[in-house]
Amino acid sequence: METYRNALQQSAERASESLTLAQARERFVALYGQFTPEALRENVPSTFAPDAYLNDQIRELQGVEAIEEYLVETSEKFGEGDFAVEHAAREGTEFYFRWTMSFTLGESSNKPPLVAPGVSHVRFDDQGRILFQRDYWDTTSTVYERIPVLGGMIRLVKKRL
Repeated sequence: METYRNALQQSAERASESLTLAQARERFVALYGQFTPEALRENVPSTFAPDAYLNDQIRELQGVEAIEEYLVETSEKFGEGDFAVEHAAREGTEFYFRWTMSFTLGESSNKPPLVAPGVSHVRFDDQGRILFQRDYWDTTSTVYERIPVLGGMIRLVKKRL
């Protein structure tokens, strides 16, 4: 939580209003719309600031190199996927994107895709690069409940609550 709070404070000091909502949405969709290792290797270095912060509910990362490595590694586990931003909003230097991500996991491409709706809170620097990104989505039902043994335990706990 401390890393998150520090990133939130530091990015607020450097966040810029230079992008329009349409430009910010376009940059965000360009990054996640082509979630392949090749596209990510090409796009991440110019999309994220050198000291960017990313928390996607699974991992918390600082620095463009760590973010690129993680996103490339994640994309290698995916089969087919789709990413669509349904709504975008802006308040000063704060951008919010409501999205739906659907994907298959590697070998399970013959199964129905996993569908995850979510929201991202994003701040950009004066060069249009992401300084801060915090994603909010239900990782439990989308990912963790599908892991053998762990998924059964999570479903059992949910029934008892």
